[in-house]
Amino acid sequence: MGKNKKSKKQNKILKISRFETIISDIYNDLLKIVPKHIRENITPTNMIYRIISILIFGFIMSLYLYLPFIVYMGHYHIFPYDFFGEQGVLAINIFSFFIILFILTMSILFTGGISNIIVSRYYKIKSFSNDTIMLIMNICFIVFLGISILTLSIPAEFMKNISWFIFAFILSLLITLHMGMLYYANVKTQIFSVISIFGFAIPLLVFILFNSSAASLVSITLKKFGVGGEIEATVTRISDSDCTEGYLIFLSPNSIYLKSKQNNIIMNVNKKDYNFAFSSICKRDNQDSDNNTTK
Repeated sequence: MGKNKKSKKQNKILKISRFETIISDIYNDLLKIVPKHIRENITPTNMIYRIISILIFGFIMSLYLYLPFIVYMGHYHIFPYDFFGEQGVLAINIFSFFIILFILTMSILFTGGISNIIVSRYYKIKSFSNDTIMLIMNICFIVFLGISILTLSIPAEFMKNISWFIFAFILSLLITLHMGMLYYANVKTQIFSVISIFGFAIPLLVFILFNSSAASLVSITLKKFGVGGEIEATVTRISDSDCTEGYLIFLSPNSIYLKSKQNNIIMNVNKKDYNFAFSSICKRDNQDSDNNTTK
């Protein structure tokens, strides 16, 4: 009986030691994956700074959910209060997700390799990716956009498209530089990067320097969902069938914001009082001729 108890105890100890060995091996393998400069920065002080960095970034990003719409609406001088209420919460989240996803993808294609080379060379740390492949990808994307602007732009919109190109490049560079900082820089530099880029540089870019280009970037997503972006549309007053042709600026839960083709004035009408249609021409003329025929 004594020998059996002893052997069982030894088996338990062996199992525990094997388990500890497996955990230790997994931990060591994970450490090999994590770059040396990041492992060296894992200290109690740096962890506190990292938590602060995450909180600041989280707070700024919560505001950035509304930023695309504020930029777009500020450009057109409209503010649909109903959209920012309970009815518009889900829409804001969906639109913001697609806008941010689009901007991140564009940023990596535009300047991902360029920023990676700049930051890795500055900190003298070996790059985590193949710089040549990423740089070629960026150059191809820039050349493709450049040729598209030169060949497809009509003369009246050429300077507008050039401005959009410069805006997109600067915005992409700022975002990918911060992404590089997250990998290569220490935590204090990351906090500085979050505040300077997302707190000052990007708002300055989208609200003051390139407001029109930023609004056109947001309009791409709104067009895809059919809720804005200057899509050709008509509104017809239900009471007297008065029809207005124009461009849909924004479709909120209760209102329609339409820029009239006649005088470029943005009209705000209630959905209850107007019929809305994605059409470039009012159908009133056809209706009038039909009525005359009937008479």
